[in-house]
Parts: sequence; structure tokens; C-alpha cells
Amino acid sequence: MSGLFDLRRLFTKWLDDVAATQLPSGQLAVIAPSPGWGYEHGECAPAPEWSCLFPGLLLHLANVYGDLGPARRHWQSCRRYLDWELTQIADGTDGSGGTIVADGNFGAGATGGGLASSELGDYLSPGYIDGPPPEDSRLSASCFLHRGLLQGAELAARLDAEPGAGEGRRGSREAWLGAAESLRGRINEVFLDREGGCYRTASDPHGQYRQTSNLMPLALGIVPEEMRTRVVESLVADVRRRDHHLNTGHIGTSLLLNVLTDAGFGADAFRVATQRSCPSWGSWLDLGATTMWERWDAGARSRDHFFLGTVVDWILTRVAGVRRIAPDWAVVRVQPGLVDGVSRCRTTRQTSRGVLTVDWDLSLGRLRVAVPEGMVCQLELGGPIVVAEAGESVWRIGDR
Repeated sequence: MSGLFDLRRLFTKWLDDVAATQLPSGQLAVIAPSPGWGYEHGECAPAPEWSCLFPGLLLHLANVYGDLGPARRHWQSCRRYLDWELTQIADGTDGSGGTIVADGNFGAGATGGGLASSELGDYLSPGYIDGPPPEDSRLSASCFLHRGLLQGAELAARLDAEPGAGEGRRGSREAWLGAAESLRGRINEVFLDREGGCYRTASDPHGQYRQTSNLMPLALGIVPEEMRTRVVESLVADVRRRDHHLNTGHIGTSLLLNVLTDAGFGADAFRVATQRSCPSWGSWLDLGATTMWERWDAGARSRDHFFLGTVVDWILTRVAGVRRIAPDWAVVRVQPGLVDGVSRCRTTRQTSRGVLTVDWDLSLGRLRVAVPEGMVCQLELGGPIVVAEAGESVWRIGDR
């Protein structure tokens, strides 16, 4: 969303709404603003995949707009929320009758070494029009809590690094990092099928491969390094078996194209993105859509619902090849030609440091960039990384 629009004020206000839903326990509502709904079972709660937005959006404002103000203002609310999430991790079963033994160190307030839980999971996956798909949603809840804990720890470090801040958040940071690592271990212990090279849950339908179950650990740094290639291969094989159709809901859709492209399968990502039969963005176009819908099928109740519209992020960051790799746009990486099927691209980004323009043409072997002051723009053009100085310059793609 923030790749297309300046949403700093909207996000700042939204964070105030999220904080306003917080209960004395630290729990947040699943929706914000909330009319008092979204806290109990049967009200789409709990759902860490939703409420872990809080640390994520605080960090996003700092990274995209250079604004740590909301993080300072909401630090205590964020701390109480993440600590509350840790109290909800309890012993349970592994989905097949086995017991999960509580031996993880989850920091202060934790009650066990199990997994997070959720009522939603990969919401509105193809074929599941009532909402949650059948797989064990503890996988998605635990993956997103893992990410939220790391984001909270990064916020703590960034705030403590400010002049005069001291190290008042060090205890929370260390506890959350430890909790994230323990949770990562539990996810892999319970869900990683090392023989099959993929992540499974006991409630997967008829033993089907679930793309999102594998995308989350890949995208969020959970897969053990020695298993990463095999998990990627199983994902690519499934995409191809489905004739390059996605099989993802609101979570997996935001991850699929980026994961495929980053793993070197940009051509497969392009075929998924340009697919015309359902489920796909192209099928919406053929149905007359001019907006992003809530569901992949024609029965979608909401016809203006952004969470399946994350193909935009892939277009901006992988197709255009422009990625912010340091907070506040201090360092940007430009890499043309990541996605086979795209030979020409021009993009203009309004950043916190000024306007960045990138224009490349593979057929001409040319890249033109206009870099604002104060930004380091790294170029990957087929040889060693080079740096474009502030101002406008032209580069030869493929030159070493």
C-alpha cells in the first residue's frame, strides 16, 4: 500500500486505533477500530496473524518514513501485547495425538513451550469461502508471532539506540529474541516433514500440499538452512502441478511471488501473476473487476479488499527490481531483470529522501536512475555491485 501512496498519516492514526482496543491484559482486538468485538473465540480471535500487525506497522513507519514517533508513543502498549501473546502459548497436542513437551524458554509470563493458536489461518484460501482453511492454524499463528517478536526486538534496539535513551528495553529485547528462537524450533519440530521436504499439518485436506504452510517458514526465516532448497523445490513443484495457479489465501498470497522470485524462479512467479483462470488476478479482470476483491471466486462479498492485492509489492520490488534494504531509504538496491517475461520497466518512487526514478530496458542493455540526495543506490547489473551517485546517471546492464 505504501509503495503506491503516502499513507504515513493514515497508518499513524490506525496505530492509535489499534492501541485503543487494548485490554488491561495486553490483548488487542482482531479488528481496529473495534466496537468491542474481536477478543473471544467465535469472534475471529485469537489471530496473531492479524494482531501482530502492531509491532510490524510500528517498524514499517520507521523504515519507510523514518518516523520512530509512533514506536516511542506506543512502546508500552506494544510490549504488553507481545508479552500477552507469550502467555497464550501453552502445551498442547501435535495434531496427531502426541504431546508437545514444554521445554522452551519463552520469557517472562510464558506458560509453556507449545505453539500459538488462531481461528483464522490462511483466511479465504481457494475453495474455502467460509473463511479458515482446514490446515492446523497453529502453524500460521506461530510463524507470525515469531515475526512479531523479532520486529518487537528490532524496535526495542532502535529506540534504545536513540541519543539519551539508555538500554531500558534490553530485557524485553532479549526475552523476545529467545522466545522467537524457541518458537522457531517448535515450529520445525512439529510441522517440518524432513523426509518429504515440506511443512505439513495433521489436518491438511487429504494429504494435499499447502503452499502457504511452506511459504511462511521460507519467507520468515524459519526453515533450517540445510532444508531450504528442498522446501523451495517442493513449493515450485506444486505450483507447476497446478499449471501455475496459486493456492493461497490472505497470508500466502502476500508471500508466494516474492519467495519464488527470490529463490530464482521468477519465470514461474510471472506465470502465476499473469494467470487468467481462477484462482488468479486475471480471472477477476475477466469477470469485470476494477478493484481487488475479498475472495478469488465471483461470489466475493467485498469488492474492494486489499489483502489479496499484494501482487503490487512484487511488481514494485521484484519486477521493477527496486528494494529498500536499510531503514528510511538510506540504502536501495536496484536489480533489473529478476523476472523472466519482463524486459522493460520504469518506476518512480516517492521516498522519505526524495523521488527515486529507475528506468531500464534489457533489449537496449540500459539503466537510467535519478537518485535523491542522502540515498546510497546500489546497482546489480551483471557484475560487482556499483553505486550510483546522487543525481541522474545512465548505466550499461551487463557491464562489469
